[in-house]
Amino acid sequence: MIIVTAGHIDHGKTALVRALTGVDTDRLAEEKQRGMTIDLGFAYQTLPDGQNLGFVDVPGHQRFLHTMLAGAVGVDFVLFVVAADDGPMPQTTEHLAILDLLGITQGACVITKCDKVSATRVEDVSDAVSDMLAETGLAEAPVFSIVTHEGRGIAELQAHLASVAENYQPSHAEGPFRFIIDRVFSVVGSGLVVTGTVVAGRVAVGDQLVIAPGENAVRVRGLHAQSKSLDQGIAGQRLGINLVGAYVDASTVSRGDWLVAMDRCQPTLRLDAEISVLLSEMRPFGSRSTVHVHLGAADIPARIHLLDRDEIKPGASGLVHIILQRPVSAICGDRLILRDLSATRTIGGGYVINPAAPIGRVRAPERLQRLRAMALGSPAAALAALLDVGDGIVDIPAFTQAWNLYNINMTELIASMDAVRAGPDGADVLISGECWRTYIGNVSHAVAAWHDAHPSAVGIGIKQLHWQISKRLTLAQFRHVLRAAGAGGTLKVIGAHVATANFQITLPTEDAALWERIRPLLIAGGAKPPRIVELADQLQVPRVVVMRTLTAVERFGLVHPVAANRFYLASGLRILAELARSLDSGNGFQTGEFRDASGLGRNLAIEVLEYFDVCSLTRRNENARTIISDVTAIFPEDEENIGRDIDTSMKAS
Repeated sequence: MIIVTAGHIDHGKTALVRALTGVDTDRLAEEKQRGMTIDLGFAYQTLPDGQNLGFVDVPGHQRFLHTMLAGAVGVDFVLFVVAADDGPMPQTTEHLAILDLLGITQGACVITKCDKVSATRVEDVSDAVSDMLAETGLAEAPVFSIVTHEGRGIAELQAHLASVAENYQPSHAEGPFRFIIDRVFSVVGSGLVVTGTVVAGRVAVGDQLVIAPGENAVRVRGLHAQSKSLDQGIAGQRLGINLVGAYVDASTVSRGDWLVAMDRCQPTLRLDAEISVLLSEMRPFGSRSTVHVHLGAADIPARIHLLDRDEIKPGASGLVHIILQRPVSAICGDRLILRDLSATRTIGGGYVINPAAPIGRVRAPERLQRLRAMALGSPAAALAALLDVGDGIVDIPAFTQAWNLYNINMTELIASMDAVRAGPDGADVLISGECWRTYIGNVSHAVAAWHDAHPSAVGIGIKQLHWQISKRLTLAQFRHVLRAAGAGGTLKVIGAHVATANFQITLPTEDAALWERIRPLLIAGGAKPPRIVELADQLQVPRVVVMRTLTAVERFGLVHPVAANRFYLASGLRILAELARSLDSGNGFQTGEFRDASGLGRNLAIEVLEYFDVCSLTRRNENARTIISDVTAIFPEDEENIGRDIDTSMKAS
């Protein structure tokens, strides 16, 4: 169990920790010289039953409140210290407000320096502190009166801490690993060491992790807790972690960074949150206010935009959009504290609702509905509420990241919902059952209406149908809707079109017969199908006849005219598209790289890439191209067996 101290300067926090553990947490020469805590101090105690207590001693001076915040985040138990001679002081009040905003509900109040005042004064201070605590989450915290240098009351406090530790149930979440970094230093012979608190998941020696928000990859060389080496650490522990990695050292990692699982680094400059303004504030909190945002152990200047009201009155709450001056790594539920721009007072605090907030339309009604759904406090409640908002579509990867869930936990959560999963892995969405059934019905109605209006056309284009049914779904996700709509046997996909099940392609008999001979040759050609002249030679058919048939077939979306002399099946283009995707490491790829990797000649490689540009699979920027769409959405597997719908016995259209 990790315990943090809190309270005004010179009220005896460091002396209390020393009395409990025998460790002086003031390790800096300046701290000893000035007689005050400046930085975080740490001490550990092993109880007789083998339980371990970790103590984080924080500064009490107002100038170092950002350091106090760094030590208090991720901790579940507090020793709230008040000196009997001074009584509650300014930092007593501010520290208590911060503890409440951070959601800390377990703790004990310690009245120190009881030998300096009368018993009546001790009782009066105890009553005053109890009244203060009554308005916070620490209302049930017991109060202990002690004299540190005499040891009076220390045994009773230690017994209470041991009892709490025995029944301690940490609130830290399961899920992929997250670790708040509050101290960074180098050790000769070992390299970089970071210390902090594990707030989610577990870590083991050898794990590959990422420093967020910088996205530098590191490997765990060693783990330490209470000066002992460990093989693994879990949520709720305070650890020292020895890291190795390129471009990672004490100059590139700092307090406020996070250590997270490899696939869970999502740096952001924008957050949506719900905040509460302290009742002690003298005026309402207005939009476009500039403040310091304390998130994790980071302190970042930011601008706040109010979302659901024009001002937040003292003691009230509201939804806000936060624009940060530098990126952070956050998830839904992370606590934050707001302090004024001069860093002299705490304004309020709250918790993150959307860790990857969009840029535009921040006050749109549907967006506010989604934020209120995400604010319900648990993934299950939030997901169920989101499925009832608007078009009932939830981005699965974004939701999984926002709540720091394992993929298996997300799958289990989805199974409990009346909803359908659609789209390719890594870009899939969840659609509410009601909206899904509406989509299926709308697809059937739209295809039937198209045939009524265009009786001689093959069917409605997939892209046109996609935009008509739902602009929020990607083309790849929409294809799942199409497959479901066609599963009942009323619809079918023909190339790039959707038609009713009884529609037949009406190629002229001679073209249908020739297509049956051409198609196997295109399949065999794969990523480099024969040219028109080569097909004509192999089939012993005039070139003009081959061209006429392929042009007729292309009208149904069964082949792709990549060049004037060469047609591709979707399967062949998909091979080359996947190759192009493998070459794009984030900065694009060059034509020469694609030519060499594919084995195509220079002219054909250029023709293929230009066709990819036309299809919106790639975007060209000077000499480089980047992948901008899903490969299977542009060249779907649905087309693999297209052509079997052609009946060679049919009459000419």
